[in-house]
Amino acid sequence: MEVTRTLTLPRLAQRLLKLPFRQLVQRFVTKYQANGSVPKRVYSFLQSDMISDIKLSVATDLRLEFRDILNYGLFLPPANGKAGKFLQEERQLRDYPFSCSVGHLEFKYKQRIYRNLPANINKLRKINSKVKATLKKFLGLVHCCDLEKVTKLLEKGIDPNFQSRDDGETPLTVAVQLPKPKSIIMVLVAGGAHLDYRAADSSTPLHKAAISGNYEAIKVLLDLGQSPNTRDSKGLTPLYQCMLNDTSAMCAERLLFDRSMIGVTDGAGMEEIHQACRFGRVQHLEQLIAYGANINSQTTFNGNTPLHFCAYNGQESCARLLLFRGANRTLKNRAGHTAHQEAVLANHVATATLIRDFQSKDVGN
Repeated sequence: MEVTRTLTLPRLAQRLLKLPFRQLVQRFVTKYQANGSVPKRVYSFLQSDMISDIKLSVATDLRLEFRDILNYGLFLPPANGKAGKFLQEERQLRDYPFSCSVGHLEFKYKQRIYRNLPANINKLRKINSKVKATLKKFLGLVHCCDLEKVTKLLEKGIDPNFQSRDDGETPLTVAVQLPKPKSIIMVLVAGGAHLDYRAADSSTPLHKAAISGNYEAIKVLLDLGQSPNTRDSKGLTPLYQCMLNDTSAMCAERLLFDRSMIGVTDGAGMEEIHQACRFGRVQHLEQLIAYGANINSQTTFNGNTPLHFCAYNGQESCARLLLFRGANRTLKNRAGHTAHQEAVLANHVATATLIRDFQSKDVGN
């Protein structure tokens, strides 16, 4: 069943194109309001379409070139006594019921949503107009985990969704890297910080928590509703970052438990399981296999399997686990080499011997 959604775009984004929408959009119409000053576009999407795909399609269609484009989102305006909110990008359109047959959405920058506006609106405008002068102070308070002072500034109306001019971090990405982050995370989120507001490097707070191996932060963010499948500008998930960084396997397990997708690839076609074998992360590898990772997956770039990565990196323990789980030793990469041959060429004698002598009867025993 097809559902029509109206996307109201920022003034800078209101460029009308002659090109039709591709792929996701089933119907394309351009409208103007009565005064002709604010053009609107009506797009038709399927209920099964992902919010992230819709956002990307709109941005691409309008050729948006905003700085920090990833921190723009689809905003559902308040209606019927319900507060407005930004739609979570890893969910489907059907997850957000609309009050009428034509849903009205706004494409806008993610800022704090004030549930209860202060009586003095001018005071609120004043404090946010001076945010640039107080960035370091606010971030410093977050870094020191000064809950009382952070709370006071939030109560005054400061918007915690901003990036530091020094390193591009946000208050929430700073918080998730602290030793005991739960309290400060809760304070920031209660004060209007968006769970998926990104740092300048496109990382969400969950990415930063995964990179730093902060299990408590990962758990809190997931419990608050952040999807484990959020992606950075390279298309990588927090789980993928766990494989790239020397972090506790508990972090990866928690993400997998919350249904993190498996099989995400980087620019070279390497999946999480390839990275785990490359760096010799045995516990991570065991969890990936337990949650259904393909032990014989070949990269799109050179056709290497996880066993190939173990071979030329000398990761004997990971190779043993793969063989025990039934990895195919006979698969060849695009160079025509088996994993055993790669181990020999890399002079990893122990790993080469293991791969050569492993008996099929030992699989699963």
